[in-house]
Amino acid sequence: MSNTLTYNDDNTEEDRKVAAAEKKNLGNIAFKEQRLDEALTLYDEAIALDPTQMSFYNNKGGIVLTNIVGVFVCSSPFPLINIANKICR
Repeated sequence: MSNTLTYNDDNTEEDRKVAAAEKKNLGNIAFKEQRLDEALTLYDEAIALDPTQMSFYNNKGGIVLTNIVGVFVCSSPFPLINIANKICR
């Protein structure tokens, strides 16, 4: 993340929206690489920069849902085989 710019209160709204989109994109990369703690942090940073963008909240919720469903399905004594095969890989 060292290649990201630093944004502060002096930046314009457009600067903050650009920075937020950058954080979200980095969060998406972290999520795909299963670095979930990092992804959550990046989504939180994106939300702080632009709290009006619902996709940031959706992405953050996706991590939570993935963990809940993954734990339930992968540890269930009665797994739904088709779903488990997709989620547990």
